[in-house]
Amino acid sequence: PNQAGDIRLELNLEFRFPLFWKLEGALFADAGNIWTLPRENADPAGVFRFGDFYKSIAIDAGLGIRVNLNFVILRLDLGMIVRDPVRRAWIPPSQWLRKNNYSFQFGVGYPF
Repeated sequence: PNQAGDIRLELNLEFRFPLFWKLEGALFADAGNIWTLPRENADPAGVFRFGDFYKSIAIDAGLGIRVNLNFVILRLDLGMIVRDPVRRAWIPPSQWLRKNNYSFQFGVGYPF
């Protein structure tokens, strides 16, 4: 579930390369999650625990296309779940394009 948090860990990698005309390609990977500090009424699944926080890090990978119009960048990305902390599982490449394991994202401007 989506939640606000007190601690955020985020890592983004993106390799951009020219294709032709004003089109660019991109390969990317992201990792991270958010956690709350221990307090009453906190969801136990979202509380930060130093000893095992790494087990709840989500990882995705994907590819995208960019249209660089010099004054604005339009992008369409396909991101696939590599590690799902909710299921506490690594997703094998053969399942990346199955339902609920991928998503499309349209954006204006570079993501970071």
